[in-house]
Amino acid sequence: MHLFRRPKDPEAALDKEIGRLSGLLKGRDAGLRRGAALALAEIGGPRAVAALCESLTLFRQSRQQQGLGPEAANALGYIGDMAAFECLLECVGDHTWGPVEEAKQALLRLPRAELIPHLLEALEGPDPKPGTTAAEMLGHLRDPSTLDALTAALGDRAHLEDIARFRGNKPIEILIGALGHPKRDVRLDATSRLIGGSGDFDRAERNAPRITAETVDRLAYALEVGDRDTRWLAADLLAIRSPQSEAVVSALAGSLGFGDGDLVRKVLAALVAIGGPGAAAALKQFAADPPVPAGWNRDADWQQVRREWQALALHALEKVSRDEGPPLGPRPPDSVRD
Repeated sequence: MHLFRRPKDPEAALDKEIGRLSGLLKGRDAGLRRGAALALAEIGGPRAVAALCESLTLFRQSRQQQGLGPEAANALGYIGDMAAFECLLECVGDHTWGPVEEAKQALLRLPRAELIPHLLEALEGPDPKPGTTAAEMLGHLRDPSTLDALTAALGDRAHLEDIARFRGNKPIEILIGALGHPKRDVRLDATSRLIGGSGDFDRAERNAPRITAETVDRLAYALEVGDRDTRWLAADLLAIRSPQSEAVVSALAGSLGFGDGDLVRKVLAALVAIGGPGAAAALKQFAADPPVPAGWNRDADWQQVRREWQALALHALEKVSRDEGPPLGPRPPDSVRD
């Protein structure tokens, strides 16, 4: 006598069970929905993945009124089937209604050997939305083999943020190269990330501890090749770097010949903020003979600008010379900055 009978058609029985569980995913009982997600995670396979993806998509599209969200994403991560790639990627990109963090973790649990080619394909595709999401996930994975593709796709701040997640010298080189990017937001973001920041600086003083000796060279490069905004930010950051060094003073002094009057004022103020013999020497040299910027002629207009710059430099030198040491505060004096 057999107490249990094996089904004559196991596949048909499994289909029936998955259909029943799929129906529970769409029901109103939250407990039954979660139980169904767990059961489908245990069953696995393409049909379970399809049911969970359908429920996850419904959850997003119905504004969380139907289907299953975080539980479905977690179940898909537990199964680890690449068939869930598309719906999970869409969920990560849906920052308004999707269970984003759960979907990210589920994506990261997919087989890496298959996941990376899929992400690169999305990154290089014609649709920018999945491309941006793929860049974010590649930043989380930090696989060195994907850096070139991320650099080639660099077109917005999201990609730059993802590149900054990588470790080593190559990302630094990419960030330095982004200082010449045609988009202003990218240039500013690259400057801030070069010193370990996470975006534009509202208060540069907060980032002073991150300005290391290695950073000084990068900021000096930003002073040389950056646009106006980038140069201003680099000058501010160099002014607050502590402790100061000859390299900082040299970088600031070298930027005085770029021909930007506002930048000259900014740099003079930075040298006042730094103080000390090095800053005094740089101010004295500039006051004695301001260099003619590239493209300028020694005409009457230049002579007038030269006299103005000399007067500003002498005023700054007077402030530095009468101080016994560097100023207490990190901000340049208004009288020099204005």
